[in-house]
Amino acid sequence: MDHRIALKSNTPLRLCNSRGEAIHCIIESEIGRGGSCIVYEAARITDTGDKTLYRVKEFYPYKLNISRDENNCLIPSANDASVFAQRQEQFHSDFSRTNQLFYSDTNYSSMANQLDIFRQNGTSYVLSAYSSKETLATYKPENLKECITLVKQVAYVLDNIHKLGYLYLDTKPDNVLVVDGYQKQIQLFDFDSLLSIQEVRKISKLSCSNIRLSYSKGFSPIELQTSKIKHLGAHTDVYSVGALLFYLLFGYTPTAPDCETDIVFDFTKIQYDYHKCDDRLFGSLSEFFHNALAIYYADRYQSMPEVSDQLRKIEKYADFVVPRIYSTQIEKPKIFYGREREFEELDSLLANPDYNCLFVTGMGGIGKSTFIREYLTCRREKFDTVLYVHYKGSIEATISNDSNIEINTLRQDEEPGIGTRYFNKKLQKIRELVRGTSSVLVIDNFTGEFDDDLRELLKTELKVILLSRKTPFYQSCQELRLSAVSDSNALRCIFEDNLGRSIEENERDSFMQILKHVMGHTLVLELIAKQIANSHITISNAASLIDEHGFFAIAPEKVVYEKDSKQTSDTIGNIIDALFEANMLSAEKKVLMKVSSLLGDDGIDINYFQQIMQLVSKDDLNELIKDGWLTISGDTISMHNVIQESVHRWEWKPEYVNAAEQFLTYFYVEIRLESTKNNYPKKLRKYITAVDAELPPELKDKWIFRKLIAYRNHRKNEIDKRLEKKSDKQKLVGKIYRERYARIKDESPADIKKLTKLLFQAENILKQCQREAALCDTDLFLNLQLTVLLNMPRYREDFIFSEKNRLFANNAKVLDFGEYANSMRNISQDAVSLMLIYKLVFSIYAAHGNKEAMKDWLESANKAARHFRKQEIYAIYYNMVSDYYDILLDGSYDTEDPNEERLLNKMLDAIEKTLHYSKRGLSHDVNHLYAKNILAKATILMRSGRCTEKEISTLINTAKKIITENTSQYADVRLQYYLVCAWYFALVHDSAMSTDVFVKNARELSDIIIPTDLQKIEEVIIPCANIFFELSCHDKAMALLYEGTRLCAKHANTDSYAHIRQELCNHLFEVGIEAHQFNLCQKVIELIEAENEEIVDPKNRVVIPAEVRSIISSKTT
Repeated sequence: MDHRIALKSNTPLRLCNSRGEAIHCIIESEIGRGGSCIVYEAARITDTGDKTLYRVKEFYPYKLNISRDENNCLIPSANDASVFAQRQEQFHSDFSRTNQLFYSDTNYSSMANQLDIFRQNGTSYVLSAYSSKETLATYKPENLKECITLVKQVAYVLDNIHKLGYLYLDTKPDNVLVVDGYQKQIQLFDFDSLLSIQEVRKISKLSCSNIRLSYSKGFSPIELQTSKIKHLGAHTDVYSVGALLFYLLFGYTPTAPDCETDIVFDFTKIQYDYHKCDDRLFGSLSEFFHNALAIYYADRYQSMPEVSDQLRKIEKYADFVVPRIYSTQIEKPKIFYGREREFEELDSLLANPDYNCLFVTGMGGIGKSTFIREYLTCRREKFDTVLYVHYKGSIEATISNDSNIEINTLRQDEEPGIGTRYFNKKLQKIRELVRGTSSVLVIDNFTGEFDDDLRELLKTELKVILLSRKTPFYQSCQELRLSAVSDSNALRCIFEDNLGRSIEENERDSFMQILKHVMGHTLVLELIAKQIANSHITISNAASLIDEHGFFAIAPEKVVYEKDSKQTSDTIGNIIDALFEANMLSAEKKVLMKVSSLLGDDGIDINYFQQIMQLVSKDDLNELIKDGWLTISGDTISMHNVIQESVHRWEWKPEYVNAAEQFLTYFYVEIRLESTKNNYPKKLRKYITAVDAELPPELKDKWIFRKLIAYRNHRKNEIDKRLEKKSDKQKLVGKIYRERYARIKDESPADIKKLTKLLFQAENILKQCQREAALCDTDLFLNLQLTVLLNMPRYREDFIFSEKNRLFANNAKVLDFGEYANSMRNISQDAVSLMLIYKLVFSIYAAHGNKEAMKDWLESANKAARHFRKQEIYAIYYNMVSDYYDILLDGSYDTEDPNEERLLNKMLDAIEKTLHYSKRGLSHDVNHLYAKNILAKATILMRSGRCTEKEISTLINTAKKIITENTSQYADVRLQYYLVCAWYFALVHDSAMSTDVFVKNARELSDIIIPTDLQKIEEVIIPCANIFFELSCHDKAMALLYEGTRLCAKHANTDSYAHIRQELCNHLFEVGIEAHQFNLCQKVIELIEAENEEIVDPKNRVVIPAEVRSIISSKTT
């Protein structure tokens, strides 16, 4: 408690100095106390009768025992007399130093003006010029900017004091006067704690151990509180400046936790309005306090200029008048789990300096908005400005809306209605404000196009993130595709948080069953969990209900869910129905919706869809897109999977079934036509086109002309009747004949890209149809399933095997070959189609070298062939048998080994049987099996040396005649013919030149007719490399093999390519070692090792044998 007795008001005070000069004044009031003095306001009457005010500071130490007598003299006790005298002398020294500081540099305006010092009444008095009564202890700055400005001025004055060689050591609100004027200014007073920096450095540990410094609690760092003089420095005053600002902002002095390095300050609790300040304000304040209030002195700013620089930044951010964009206040999602990989990917995409537009895409309800909100709240410190807006129908409307993006110096309602478009003006201001900053703009639910306004927006330095269901087709944009959450732990946490409890051990299987249906769709999972909680049903019951009825009808109770940051309460069914209300749709639109529900995630080209459904215009489709039933990306339309789930539940009305059959029929016919186009019989084409041939004009006036015209018309009518009859009788097959006839004049090769696209679209359609009993039990579905299966590229092994298993499971009697016709119904080409499936699956087993599976599969095919007893079936079966023995021989045609000789004989026998049955059962649709096997026989005889050149030549010429007369220039049998001719000239004539010609022909044709890289490698590249190897053209062989490895590299993580890639590398090293191309082999090894690191599955990586490594290494060292 302070027991000091102050001078009373109206006490006269006569102050005389050593020179006899005196000032008479009267004490008016006490205005403050310090540790060593009491401060008064005093007045003196001038000769003109005016009152002049002064500040009088009386030396009156608080901690000493001092009394005041009746004459107002101070009398220290006997024990404190010497200390009093010593400190009084220090008081005089402090006056001298303060006076020197005042007249140094520009300090006169920022320090109290001390006029003189007097010894009087047993003590000393300092007379100072009058100054403001307001201190930072009593004055509240008008706004945050003024608060920062005043503290910045304090830092400026302290820096001047430091430059003059002193530490102030007593910065606190009571010692900072606030002087009024055009702008508020500060003045420091009470310099009793002033300490020379030079003296601090000279003080030894021994001499400073007995020194105890005074300090102001709450504004002094630990080194000052503990009198560790050697640790004092500019950083000591830095702490006090930080504490001063902290006190002015929060209303209390910083505590120990506020000085920790990892403290997170809650700036929403400061005493000033910050909402119109720059977004960077809080981050800059945090940086300031972390560097000013650090407990350890070396962790603080080490000089006042550092403090001033940071305060200058903060002052700018706190200025309401400085033009700025206000960031959107984004609420952190209450529940969020997983997506760590996507966070890292988004970090990488946003860091790419070459792009400033990023699409975050994914199906509805997958959590795009939640994901980006979580990201921005977690990474907020990375961005100076963060804007989050909802798309308003156009970029212009979105940006121009001031409630979306607010700039403090620009308002639409204050702009004139004529002249420059407000959007352009606002965009220019945005461009200026974000230049050189890290700023991001998120546009949620973007459904617009890449128009001129978006282009102009992207010319700013904003990172623009567009949340959309559709995949971007703009080359100048990046995409982050959010797929369903696959982390089961994250999904469990989402489920449990919405359920309100943990999943018990005995509930895990039921939960996993629910996950299987939800397929990682977080919104549906959330709704199911809330439905279970609100309806008080078990997870097991919910799983059973979902299995039986889908997730729409679990229970009647309502659930609460969040959409666009707003909460809604309703049942799952009503939530989905409200989102996808279909009652207002016209009958025509409902038909289109039902057919569109059969599309996969990839959707379909809108023009293509219009053509298939024979729509007069796209008006209905455009309205469905506009209303959100369908989404469009470029020209591709698709259906959201939650909408798709809803539409699947619609009843299959007759008009829906008819439209769906029209849709499926189109794909069936187009795939059949495109897949058989190259192999369409040449004679049949000539026969049909002959009726349309132009007659010679010179016969126009002859009687023969009329006869020819009549004959041509008669033939045309016959063909038309035959096709009509075929169409009526065979239905699907008839439609194919009719379409083929309509396109008969088109002799271009099959469009591989079109066929591939048709197959993949049909694959998605089949998948959707399988859940619709009204479709999957029809002949049309079964025929489409077969056609897609037989033409699917072989690298799609997963699809081929799953469809094969499904087909055989649904038609189990086929495997027993009883009641075949009833079980397979009206499958086009019936038995042939089944046998071709056997051949397809056999080829996959063969590619993997799975001899056991090949053998088992052949036995099953044999049962089928013996059951059907058709020539074509036997031809296909024995062709598989010959391939089987060819694989067992592994190229050992010229052999003396008895076992291999036996295999070769069996292979030739199978070829002969294939020739026998394919010739007897020759038809237009057996893919020229007869000619192919003549060529196969010629190849084997040629490579085994079992016959003469003349016999081989005869076989080749026979095949050539059949091919020339019966096939188009793009028939796949011609590719085999070119390769056999290449073998012939390589092995029989040793002619590199002729071989080159046929290899070139084979490669040119393969580029036109072979749809996949895998097939091209197996059927062309490896055989051609073998041919050149036989000719000792090692460079050409190696070039081909290397080309094959590059094709495989494009499919590095596809299982089907792994085996062939290993085979290519083995051949490459074999040829390279024989050709002594060791340096090239070494480079290939290095390339392979680099590529192996990028391959996810270890089993798909190329293994380089140690022996090969050793040989190559020894030759390149």
